[in-house]
Amino acid sequence: MSTKSARILLAGAIWLVSAMSAAALEGVFNGLDEAKGVTLRLNAPDGEQQSGQYIDQFGQVGNFVGNVFPDGVEAKFPIGGGTLYLRAIEHPSGAVVVIIPVGTSGVAHASQTRTYGFVRAGTQGPDDRPYLVPEPKKAGEPIDAVAFVQSYEFWSPEGVGRGYIGVLPRYRSVIALFPALQTDIIWKLCSQTVGTSPGLGEALRGQGVSCSDVLGAISSAQSKGSYTDYKRAVAADRQIVFEAISCARRIGTRTRCEQVAKLTSEAAISLESAATVVAKYR
Repeated sequence: MSTKSARILLAGAIWLVSAMSAAALEGVFNGLDEAKGVTLRLNAPDGEQQSGQYIDQFGQVGNFVGNVFPDGVEAKFPIGGGTLYLRAIEHPSGAVVVIIPVGTSGVAHASQTRTYGFVRAGTQGPDDRPYLVPEPKKAGEPIDAVAFVQSYEFWSPEGVGRGYIGVLPRYRSVIALFPALQTDIIWKLCSQTVGTSPGLGEALRGQGVSCSDVLGAISSAQSKGSYTDYKRAVAADRQIVFEAISCARRIGTRTRCEQVAKLTSEAAISLESAATVVAKYR
């Protein structure tokens, strides 16, 4: 196993530990790539609530009091004459931040969802994060399955599509067994506003849903307050997929790998799919 792969797996293990903890995000975070120049400040949580401040690239400030969940915080707040929905998710590098514009009716525009990587203030950018990988630029470019699972939230819909088809088929099959994670990938692919994201056709195959089904369900979850439950289900699936891939590479304890194998077998014979996930959040 290469040093880079070892670092990817180590970081994934760190992510799993942090995702299962109850500690909320806290501190100052700086945006990467398209979010360069954006600052997110999160104060210490106060029970189930947490105050913070979002400063965009133009210096516009949005102050908020959000709701704390096991691996982050979510809030809705006014900024620059509009309203944003924000969800910050704990990540080894700092945070994955989901931003969605909210219309005057109070409904989030799911098709305009954007996901960005943020690092803690004082740390370096992606070059200092070898466990994350940038999105692939070419269709068919091979990508490590663990790297894909841990990194896709940072990528554009096009990048997720290229990455998805770049994962070995046997690992795509494992991912597809876990409906919440597969739905999240489909949602990302369906968010492409121009053309069709590569990989979308395969991701949808056998899932019993269309892009309109998935986009509608996520929009409904966001407006009805069940989006946190959805992302928690995604995180749980991601954990098992991460461990399943690691165990396939003979990484992990025998006891835990036997448990993961059982969970994977149960997922394989279940009737769960993206369609059943979507049905929960309509």
